[in-house]
Amino acid sequence: MLTLIKNGQPILDMAMHQLNDFEEKQVEPKFVSIYETTRHFGGREEGGWYYNWSDCIFSKYIPNCDGSDLPFVIKSLVESLLREFGTGHGNIYSVLGGVMIDIYLENVAGENQDTERPRYE
Repeated sequence: MLTLIKNGQPILDMAMHQLNDFEEKQVEPKFVSIYETTRHFGGREEGGWYYNWSDCIFSKYIPNCDGSDLPFVIKSLVESLLREFGTGHGNIYSVLGGVMIDIYLENVAGENQDTERPRYE
């Protein structure tokens, strides 16, 4: 997994520099996935606790391309996703709430989606 957008803040240029390292360690990424992260009340233990929940709302297959074209293809995909979905709104850590947008390169679409509610221990 390589993070392209974190906490709604573009880190695309930095991620593009890390792409070569990503390819060496793993199979070439196959999907660009966009996640919405929201904050939820977990329980009353220890004065109350909260957790973040991430849902994969869209994944786009990265077309086969020459390795030298990969950064350009990924950058254009991410820019198009940002135009369509934006970078989120509000502040998930505020009482007013909001949605935070994260974009990842993945080998399996939706592999970073939360599937189990955390438990207080």
